Amino acid sequence: MSDPTLREIIEHQAATAHEAVVERLNPADDFVSGPGRVGQTVRDPLSVVSQWIQHGAGRALGHNPTWIRFVQPDRGAGLIVALSAPTPGGEEVDFVCVGDPGVTTRPVLRAACQWAFNVVGARRIVGRVPEEAAWLADYARRAGFTHEGQSRDYFGPGEDASVWAMTRHSCRWLPRPPMAIPTADTSPPSSTARH
Repeated sequence: MSDPTLREIIEHQAATAHEAVVERLNPADDFVSGPGRVGQTVRDPLSVVSQWIQHGAGRALGHNPTWIRFVQPDRGAGLIVALSAPTPGGEEVDFVCVGDPGVTTRPVLRAACQWAFNVVGARRIVGRVPEEAAWLADYARRAGFTHEGQSRDYFGPGEDASVWAMTRHSCRWLPRPPMAIPTADTSPPSSTARH
């Protein structure tokens, strides 16, 4: 038996990282059907996801990726969100999104953020948009990302990227915990209260 190639090792590591995320999801959450409904799956093969990202974003998938795909079965349209290159502890992950027009609705953004922050456990997601794609930068802003600067030659020589990020704390698509209301009387005693 021959030793595995570097490519086989990397593909195995990526599949293992993604399987850890798949285990945290309930398999019953896979694909919802019905008119106007959006389904989701995490079961697409790595090789297919890699091709989608390469074709749609013009770049490689990244190191230790995990992904989720949203589909509108009645339209035959979809969107894939991939996270990769996590820093130790998952504080920051690289975010890539490729999809058909009209799929990125509020429910899909909400589901994608819940997946990224609650299931994957990311604290901060970072996306890079080609400098000349002002419409993508505007879309990132409307989705809740904050512009953080520029990454020189990110897409190749002379092809800069604007850097956009969202933190778990700043994500408006996640439900906020209710405010804690004290159950005990915390008002000052009447002897020190001002009248």
